[in-house]
Parts: sequence; structure tokens; C-alpha cells
Amino acid sequence: MGGSCRGGAVRRLSRSRAFAVAALCCAAAAAGAPARADGPGRTDVRASAPDELKLDNSFRPASVAVGEISTLTFTVTGGAHVRRWSFTDRLSPGLSLTRSARVRTDCATESITADYGRNRIVVSEGGLRPGQRACKVMVGVTSEAAGTYRNGAANIADSSGLALPGSTAVTFRPVGG
Repeated sequence: MGGSCRGGAVRRLSRSRAFAVAALCCAAAAAGAPARADGPGRTDVRASAPDELKLDNSFRPASVAVGEISTLTFTVTGGAHVRRWSFTDRLSPGLSLTRSARVRTDCATESITADYGRNRIVVSEGGLRPGQRACKVMVGVTSEAAGTYRNGAANIADSSGLALPGSTAVTFRPVGG
């Protein structure tokens, strides 16, 4: 048995499996997501849901003098389904958390810890509020050495429920430079 639906295809699977796969495929297509069913005997359906949660990051300002503060913002974007997520971000060597700039968020989050001694942010049991499509966690960072510092997927540890971010950078210029 085989068939197709808008957004995906079902290829020659047994009748019972084809029905289940077709239902999943069509549900994903109806939601606007691309879907695919792989070959005979496989029930592995890949659908990238439009409500997948994504972690992004940015520095603002992206260029400051040594010793000044740049805000590192983590943005979680996703869909209507509220899911729990967590992550730990370990700052690159040379960057440090600032004690004067408190951690801020508009996420529905159980716990956010700024671990100043280890230069990391730990977000536990994060979530989007009902109807919220995105939320942010913001923390101040600084450096005592001139240079460009990156933050991205390589800095993230213990991530759960999130697609990892790309890389972003901040430049600390020499004072007076």
C-alpha cells in the first residue's frame, strides 16, 4: 500500500504501518510542516514541527570598551505548545558575568542561576507562558582583555528541549581605542 499527502509521502509500507504513517504525515502537512516517510518496513517519520523551540543568542552592544558591559541575550522562540526546556551556557575564556547587571527574564522559568565563579548561566525548567511565542533571558558580561569573544552551540551544555543556537560575537576594544 502506498500514497501521499500534501507536505509528505508514504511509500509502500504494510497496510497497518501505512495508515499510521499516513496519519502522521498528513497531520504534519496540515500544520504546515514538511514531513517524510522512509522506505519499506520503516516507520521512521521525520517532521520538523513548526512549533519546535529554538535557542538564539546575541550581544548588545556588539562592540564595547574593555571593562564595559554588553548584554548577552538568549531568546527561546517556538510555537503554541508549552514545553519545558533547560540549558547551561559556559562563557568563553576571557568573558565574565557582571555582578552589577542582574539576570532578567520574561520566561516562565523555575530557576535561573548566574554562577559568577564558573562564568556560566544555568536555566532550569524554562517554559513559554500561555500564548507566548518567544521569551528572553538576559545577563551582563564583560572582559578585562581586548578581543573578540564568541558564544554559540559549543558553549551550551546540558541542553534539553531546544535546538541549539548559531554563533554570535562581542568585541571588547582597548580603552580609548
